[in-house]
Amino acid sequence: MRRISKIIVGLSIAFCGLNSASARSATDAEVKMLSDATNNYATALQTSNFDAVLNAIPPRIIQTLAAQSKVDQEQFRQIMVNQMKQLAQTYKVDKITISQSKKSAGEFKDGTPYYIIPTDFVITTINGNNKNQIKGELVAILDNNQWYFVRGDDATTISTMSEAFPGFEEIKLSAPEIKPIK
Repeated sequence: MRRISKIIVGLSIAFCGLNSASARSATDAEVKMLSDATNNYATALQTSNFDAVLNAIPPRIIQTLAAQSKVDQEQFRQIMVNQMKQLAQTYKVDKITISQSKKSAGEFKDGTPYYIIPTDFVITTINGNNKNQIKGELVAILDNNQWYFVRGDDATTISTMSEAFPGFEEIKLSAPEIKPIK
């Protein structure tokens, strides 16, 4: 359960910079889909729409994590929703900026395209005593004609992502910058 919690935090709250010259360019339609998907994702995080946040995680990741946890995918999804609800009792996402104009493209070993997109979150504790700005990157992955999102620079997240998307481990994820806001 503790491992799942770390992964949830990595996928839900934490965050890479890479530009790959060999990656295929996204079509205009795919870029439009990415814009819509990032807007929907930001809204889901700000409104604590846990089903939408969960649906933004690549199915390959859900499958991998469920197998690692030795539970079926539906049980795993419920565990994730419950943990996101617990986080929401402590933290609120006040603001999200996803800087699509600064995105950089890449491609995994299997040809799956992705973008690294700078993000800026403002998160407040529910009691309002602590407010932090978190700058990092979001990895947007185009899989089966849909954009999905992951964040995380810890070893567990990278290992899980690499199992589902071979080549993810080659992305050099930078640690998020966290600074208190007074």
